[in-house]
Amino acid sequence: MWEGQDGRGILPSAAKRLPARLGSITEDLMQSRFVQLGTLLIVMTTGVACSRAPVEPACLSPAVASRTSFACLSDVALLDRIAEGGGTVTVGFKEAGATRGVDATGRNVTSEQTTTAMKQLLLARGITFTWQATMIPAVAGYFPLRLELVRELRQHPNVDYLEPAVTGTFTQ
Repeated sequence: MWEGQDGRGILPSAAKRLPARLGSITEDLMQSRFVQLGTLLIVMTTGVACSRAPVEPACLSPAVASRTSFACLSDVALLDRIAEGGGTVTVGFKEAGATRGVDATGRNVTSEQTTTAMKQLLLARGITFTWQATMIPAVAGYFPLRLELVRELRQHPNVDYLEPAVTGTFTQ
């Protein structure tokens, strides 16, 4: 850095003029209609973008879906995956017409009446529960390996998802 006569890097005379010059540049810019309109546009665009809920794709791309989503599998392929997992499934519930059973923040938006009715339906179809969630509308259990049951549940308006239960082993 070039040092001026006072050792601070700028000449004292320039240091005195700098704040006044910056103030005048700032005022000139803020008075410009272009800058005002640009700022307004940015604020409005950000507000609109942030106020919209993210849209979930109905199905992920095939390359990703094969590893992460069961929603894109055919009924036959899903039944095969359930069988590979030992016949255990996780079933999530939702209100008819709703996109999901929980909102974007994880809050349960499915009524107790719907959850209870769906549990009764699953029991009547031969699914035995191994786990019942208390904070979200979901159960896990043993699934009778029947293709018509996969089709029925996937088409049911109160079923959010039907997936093989996640299995694995603990590691140290």
